Amino acid sequence: MRKTMTVILLAAVVMVVGGVVWYTNIVSTVSLSTPAHEIEWPSLLAHVELRPAKPLLANSDISSENAFFHIRRLGSVAEPNTSMDAESREYRAFRERGYRRGQYPALEGWLFRNAQALRDAHKAAQMKACQVPTCRSWRVPRPYLSGVQKVAEMLRFDAEKEISNGNWGRAASNYRTAVVLGCHVTRGGPLSNYVIAIDIISGICESMRRVAMDGLVPLEQTAALRSILQHAEGGLQSMEETMRFEYVTATQELNRRYADDASLARAFTFGEVSYYVDTVYAHLIAFSQSGYDPERYMSETGGVISAIHKGAHERYGIPERIANEVLPAVIPRYGYPRKQALLHVANIRGTRIVLALCAFKIMNDGDFPRRLQKLVPEYLDNVPRDPFAPHGALFLYERDQEGKHWKVYSIGPNQIDEGGATRGFQFGYRPSYTSMRDVSFSSYEFVLP
Repeated sequence: MRKTMTVILLAAVVMVVGGVVWYTNIVSTVSLSTPAHEIEWPSLLAHVELRPAKPLLANSDISSENAFFHIRRLGSVAEPNTSMDAESREYRAFRERGYRRGQYPALEGWLFRNAQALRDAHKAAQMKACQVPTCRSWRVPRPYLSGVQKVAEMLRFDAEKEISNGNWGRAASNYRTAVVLGCHVTRGGPLSNYVIAIDIISGICESMRRVAMDGLVPLEQTAALRSILQHAEGGLQSMEETMRFEYVTATQELNRRYADDASLARAFTFGEVSYYVDTVYAHLIAFSQSGYDPERYMSETGGVISAIHKGAHERYGIPERIANEVLPAVIPRYGYPRKQALLHVANIRGTRIVLALCAFKIMNDGDFPRRLQKLVPEYLDNVPRDPFAPHGALFLYERDQEGKHWKVYSIGPNQIDEGGATRGFQFGYRPSYTSMRDVSFSSYEFVLP
């Protein structure tokens, strides 16, 4: 009897175990054939450092050895005043037509009233060490940024004024100070600082091209302007370090949201929420370290960010509240700054070529070279490489048959040679920071139609 019962119990155990195995196989098969989401959320990159290499600074940490000691005083120059509208109108006219003696009384008045701010700017530019206070929240105003922009605009205006008076030493000093100010504010700053710096340097490049095409740059001054442009290209904080400071600001914002939203804290642990933020920033930083590759960016990083901002959380299996409320508030729309960073390089290198072409024209009876290689080594150390072109290709160049007009261009963010954005030469064409097409510079840039 006992033997019979033992056999029955063993048979039952075998049936139960077999049933469990069968059920497990069925469940695993179903889970594989009907995934919860379309695309795997990207893994956290363990080899990527999320924290900045530099220490985080508070306002109280700023010493007189830090150029920001002088830069922070510039915030007052951007405060509203009764002449601001007139200054804005005159500055728009100045950018369109260049400096004209006696036509900009409001801007001349600004230079007189803000002489101390200009002195502070020059002092800051003479210092090598700079780091701005760490941005703890995007909501905290940073008036120094508006001040730096305003002072850079006026330094450009004053530079062209001094050039018209033949004072090249003062003009070059103004150009250099504006460029160094732009580079300084990127150090320790998030993306917004980086984008403002690019805008400042873009304005200086435009000014240099204008005076060169107007024939106002003596041959002996070309080297000085090239040196300023070289600093402009290499003086910005790296994009990967900028993204780390952006991550610091994002985590501070995330901490605030988590502390203020009790229902979010009940639904998720802080680690669950921060995992998604850390993952995206790890990929953004990794992409910053590599060359420009639009396809890779869209597959590894851009697609994720686009899905977040469009609320497509189901594709990645992100919890709805994290996808719709948390991530859009702390994840940047990264494609634009990344594209701007490379347009910045293209703008500087294109401007270097323009200066060399104008210097060549002075020495060759008004003619331009048939090939850019003719500028080396007298006017250029080498023909610059196009930052958007694969395999390190050079900038492209076309000249008309008479040798009087030209265009030089990068193939731009879409990496397609479109003949310099337009087929043939175009009056008044200027490089665009929003277009995906070629980044083109031409002898007609400052000719009004």
